[in-house]
Amino acid sequence: MEVYSAAEFTCNLGGIEIDAGALGPDNFLTLTQNSPAFKLREGVGGGKTRSQTKSPSYTLKIKVRQTAPVNTKLSVLHILDKNTNAGIVPLYIKDRLGTYAVTEAEAFIEGDPEHVAGAEEGDLEWTVILPAPTVLMGGH
Repeated sequence: MEVYSAAEFTCNLGGIEIDAGALGPDNFLTLTQNSPAFKLREGVGGGKTRSQTKSPSYTLKIKVRQTAPVNTKLSVLHILDKNTNAGIVPLYIKDRLGTYAVTEAEAFIEGDPEHVAGAEEGDLEWTVILPAPTVLMGGH
């Protein structure tokens, strides 16, 4: 029997550990490839050519509970980057019960998350750009 536990994800951005207690309850990690790895071009005569995009970039969205202290650390990292261009950092994500993993040597926070205040706690969604990650879509 396979076991899935969202609490078994490791997420680290530039040495900032985003632990399971800080992650939002639903869809806390969303990884999107920004351009396809391959494109197919077809000619009018039926000829086909496949073109490869070397190192396609990805966008990672991390939902963090609004009250989690790690938001302050992420915000300081982003402020540091805006003021000094020193916010290009490594990223590591791993499912400790499976084989899913993402690594990137030069990740950076794209911008401040949208902030919404309401009667209940919400999530802050941090957008991180991964210029050329290694992505293993393993089990889980």
